[in-house]
Amino acid sequence: MTSSRLLSVNTSEKVREDRVRRMLARQGYQLTKSGRRDHRAWDYAKYILTHLLVSGADSGRVARYFDSLDEAEEWALEGDREGDLKVASAWPVEDWEEIGTIEVGANWAAQLGSSSGAGPHLVRVLRHKDQRIRFIRLDPKE
Repeated sequence: MTSSRLLSVNTSEKVREDRVRRMLARQGYQLTKSGRRDHRAWDYAKYILTHLLVSGADSGRVARYFDSLDEAEEWALEGDREGDLKVASAWPVEDWEEIGTIEVGANWAAQLGSSSGAGPHLVRVLRHKDQRIRFIRLDPKE
């Protein structure tokens, strides 16, 4: 592939990515691509969807992870679906696989709205067995 052909493919993909970002911004989300360079990391090349604050600033609260721009675009085209998390939270625990965990301090957990006391907490990223739905859960560290 020639360099001009490669440039035009990258440009069209960037235009598409910007269009998906704008669609999601209108729905109250910000789409970013993970900057992780280690291909063994669980979030390598993933798209991260976070909630926007009323002011338009990124809240930092993760709403969802996508494996590809195609998934993000499909989700954006489906529109807003507030009830999804309520339905997903009722699914049996054996239907979920933990794909990543980090430990955070009590101050960070309090910013997420945790009222489960002081001390460190675990932020768990779960993936449903259908491979499409991701969930973030905050648990006190035992």
